[in-house]
Amino acid sequence: MRRSALAETVWLLGDVKTNTAAVRLNHCLWHLEWLARELPTREQGGWDQAYQDFRQARHHFLELARAGLGVRGTRIAESVPWPPPWRGDLSQDPRR
Repeated sequence: MRRSALAETVWLLGDVKTNTAAVRLNHCLWHLEWLARELPTREQGGWDQAYQDFRQARHHFLELARAGLGVRGTRIAESVPWPPPWRGDLSQDPRR
């Protein structure tokens, strides 16, 4: 609910490209939610690919939103590898 309320500000202040990027970001988040709930999807690649898609969509949205609002600077965040080192190799997980 909070996310929806905050998104309204984007819809009011954002340009077409920013709003389109926001929709793409939402689709990526919904895809992650479906995977987390183990609901069937048409996409191949699983969680890792969906998470990468989300990160790219988020980065693109933030770039457009910052530019549209006149926020200077282009660096959003440092690159953080995925999967994180603590995750290890899940293909060896005995629960699978």
